[in-house]
Formats: sequence, C-alpha cells, structure tokens
Amino acid sequence: MNHFMRYKNILVGFVFGMMCVLLLFQFWGVTVWHGRGTSGSLFRWLYVMWSQESTDAVDYSHGLIIPFISLWLFWRDRKMWSKILSEAESHGFGIVLLFASVFMHAAGLRMQIPHLSAVAFVLSLWALIWLFVGRWAAWTAWFPVVFLLFAVPVSFLAHATFPLRMLGTVVSTWILNGIGIPTTQVQTAVVSTAGQGFALDVADECSGIRSIMALMAITALYAYLFKKHWFSRIFLFAMSIPVAVAANIGRIVTIAIVARFWGQDLGMKIYHDYSGYLIFVLCVLMVMGVSGVMEQTWIFFDRVRKRLRAG
Repeated sequence: MNHFMRYKNILVGFVFGMMCVLLLFQFWGVTVWHGRGTSGSLFRWLYVMWSQESTDAVDYSHGLIIPFISLWLFWRDRKMWSKILSEAESHGFGIVLLFASVFMHAAGLRMQIPHLSAVAFVLSLWALIWLFVGRWAAWTAWFPVVFLLFAVPVSFLAHATFPLRMLGTVVSTWILNGIGIPTTQVQTAVVSTAGQGFALDVADECSGIRSIMALMAITALYAYLFKKHWFSRIFLFAMSIPVAVAANIGRIVTIAIVARFWGQDLGMKIYHDYSGYLIFVLCVLMVMGVSGVMEQTWIFFDRVRKRLRAG
C-alpha cells in the first residue's frame, strides 16, 4: 500500500509539473513573431519554423518528427522505466535545473529570442525528471530529452550557408573540369564554358545545411542505438558533417552532368527537385559504411593487441 501511494504521489507530482510547464510555454512562450505580430505560444512558433510557412524553416522541417522519435525512445525502454519508477526517489538538483530553465526562458522573453526559450523548455523537462523521479531516471532519460534539441531552430546557421555555397561551387567546378566537362566559377554559380552548356546557381537551399542538420539528428540516433562506446558515438556523430558536405557536392556535380548531356530542363528541374532525396539516402548509407569501417578497425586493433600480449 505504501509503495502504491508513493508511486501515485510521484506520478501526480510529475503530471502536475508537466502541465504547469506546458501551460507556461503555451501562453507565455514567446514575445516576438519575426515581424508578423506577437503570439504567446512557443509551440505555435516552433510549428511555423518547422513548416513551410516560414523561410527559416527550410532547414528544420525534420523538426516535426523529432518529438515522436524522442517519445519512441522512452517507449522502447518501457520495461526499464517500469523498474526505475518503482525505485523513484526525488532529487533536489531538479529544483536547481527548474530555476535555471525559468531564468533562461525569462531571458529569452526579455531579449526576444524564442530559440532560447525552446532550449529552456527542453531543460525544464529534464528538470522535472530529476525532481520527481530521481538521478537514475534523469541519466537514463538524457538522450531522449537532449535529442529534442535537434528540433530547436538555430538562427546562426544562416551564416553558414554562404561558406557552404562557396565550398560546393569551388569543389564542384574542380571536379567537373577534372572529368572533362569545362566549367568556370562565377561567384556561387557553376557555368559551363562549352556550347549548349548550363548555368547552375548554388542557392541557399543547395548549400547542404538541410542535409547536415537532418543527418546529424539521424546519426546521433544511430550512434546512440548501435554504439556502446562514447568515443565511437562522438566520432560517428562528427563524421555526419563531412559526409553531408561531400554528398551535397556530389549532388551539384551530378546535376551539372545531367544538364550537360541531357539538357538543362531535365537537370535543373526534374533531377534537381528529386535528387535531394536520393542524396540523403546516400548520406545515411555512407554513415552506416563509416560505422562498419570503424567497427572493423576496432576489431583489427583488438586482435593486434591480443597477439602482442600473447607473443
């Protein structure tokens, strides 16, 4: 009976705390709406940023599925959570984190930075787990909670689009000339110097930012699920950035090749519009390939180490 009452009190307290957090960020979530008026809902602001209603959301449409993946991660470990809840014990560090999240949210409201408030919301969720369920639960839940940060739009990423556009243009021009397709770089455009050629402008949407952010989220999930060592997880996660950049350069090169041999309309319209999906699948396969090579490398060095010890 005491165990049941204790479990009931923890559940009631957590649900009450969650309701308070949701109400706070629903009605006092943001104070700015990118020049389009004001709205109190942080969740509405996030939805707009994720959807096609906002130009800033072009790189964050994957944010729509991030919360569902996070919920699935909790559901995946439901048997473990049943045991954790049976041994739940409140921890005072949750109060510290909760105050920190409220302070961060207040700063976001004051400075009109909704991104900061979104991070504060994620931190408040972790704080509630610390407060009502305890330290073991908090460390068990760290990845499903932190994974939600991939759904938070990051404004400074807009500054990375131009360097990525320039990199894609320079490297693509070099590759195309190397395989015998004469091209020249004109600012952020790849222009054919042959007759009946093509002109491919590497716009913001082609910079690779979208692939980078979405691939980072998928790679983090893959590393968490299938890699046990921290070094392997961090290395694989770090590799998602060069893989996405390389794949995006490959897309630019293949668009130019299709435009050169099969016409600008086919290359710049049909292939351009649908090749992004193929390239993203290629990115995922490349990450899995890197993971496999890394695994075999660990096995090789482990065998060498055992032989040296035996010898």
